Amino acid sequence: MLIRILLRGLMFSLLCWHFPAQAALPVADAVELPIIGVPGLDMMADEDLGDVTGQALFWSDRIGGNSLTGSITGTGCGAGAENGCSPTAFTFYRMGMDGKLELNMNISKFQLGCGGVNDALNYGVGCDIDIDYLSLMGRTGDRPAGYGNPASNAGVDSSAVLTRPYIELAIKNDNTSTLREVAGIKIGAAFVDGAMSIGRTYGFNERNMENFNAGYTNSNVGSGDNNSPPPNGAGHCNPGAPFGNYQLTCHSGINSFSGFLGTELSAALPVRARVNVAGIMIGLSGTGCVGRLTNPSGVGCAGGYSNSPLYLDLEGTRLNSLLLTHAEVDFNGTGLASIMDAIYAQLYADLRVLHFATLQSGDFFISFQRERVAYPSAGKTPLWSQVPAGNPQWDACGVGAGRPARCNSAYSSTTNTGWWMNVPVAKLRDINPPEINFGDLTLGEALSLLGAPGLRVNNARFDLLTTKNCYGGASAVFC
Repeated sequence: MLIRILLRGLMFSLLCWHFPAQAALPVADAVELPIIGVPGLDMMADEDLGDVTGQALFWSDRIGGNSLTGSITGTGCGAGAENGCSPTAFTFYRMGMDGKLELNMNISKFQLGCGGVNDALNYGVGCDIDIDYLSLMGRTGDRPAGYGNPASNAGVDSSAVLTRPYIELAIKNDNTSTLREVAGIKIGAAFVDGAMSIGRTYGFNERNMENFNAGYTNSNVGSGDNNSPPPNGAGHCNPGAPFGNYQLTCHSGINSFSGFLGTELSAALPVRARVNVAGIMIGLSGTGCVGRLTNPSGVGCAGGYSNSPLYLDLEGTRLNSLLLTHAEVDFNGTGLASIMDAIYAQLYADLRVLHFATLQSGDFFISFQRERVAYPSAGKTPLWSQVPAGNPQWDACGVGAGRPARCNSAYSSTTNTGWWMNVPVAKLRDINPPEINFGDLTLGEALSLLGAPGLRVNNARFDLLTTKNCYGGASAVFC
């Protein structure tokens, strides 16, 4: 429907552009047509029409490929030029509506870009974007509406809001009629405010209907990742596994993702282990704290914890996991752990275990392109200048000193070929799972916690939830 409305607006605009301008008639020659059958109505003057709201419902724009701040064009685009980097300069034509679009929807299987040029990346199997059970709805703070209270079903009564939705075309060789071509198409909005609930979770020994072989191999085994399999083997959920592949059997959701995510993370991770020191087993327990927590002291992160935000930019084609390398985690512990002010860890998570994200972002879009394109931002200004005033921690571009280089450009991070989703601000905050028991560690494994890259933790039990969004025919699978 959105595409249909915008295309009609485009056709209307093109008609207006191609009719030759006519000279204005002298006042004496103007013909006043009577309004027949509608008594009491008078014709409005141009000045009065200009005061009517809604006169410019549709709008259009033309943007040069290197006319905005931070553009980098030419072949190659050297190291560090990830923003505004276009192998060839494009001209962008944008058509949209000056209004708001509210959406509440459920999609049981969301797939884009299955087959084609990107199949070489994963041996011909997969899609650029592949998500099971995706719901788009409103949010409450940094959670989807109704999160944590299944009985409320508040998601269905809320909506994600897209402000000023538009379609944009990336035109290559715009000044040469014989070589002109469309290189990319983008569907976006100047601002999006809402939340996504993603995938499903399963109970003990239930068969994972989306990933039948989950947990079958130990391809991502790390230290201590030796959880017992579920009673009925591969593909059956074992929620008691504190981490590892057999924890993965309880989740479905994002199978592959192509795009850019500017994510804010925060977590309080209670951990326990026993360390073998010269044959003597010494207990280690405490809480690893990272990112900006809503209630640090309430989750064991009191004392000198800085409570500063942690931002992570994630981008690529057909991604299926998140790896936070050499993460420094403030640690509050007892016993042997009391000497550890900070520990290091490699946090690996299959994207299927991440079940929601809130969206508060300018420059949200989905696009597909035949070559790499850096699309202009909705505001046509550097991203840091689009962060709302008075909230410097709203996203990574609002922190001032130390913000990423991408924030200084008025262009998006460069897309790859195929389908792409751009989400500059996605929040995954206040992760607070049950205690993660690492079991018995060697002294070497315990010491690896003290320096980068740290001990690797695979698919920790985050206990993130999906949100009910039940209505109509969706009740059977989204409840």
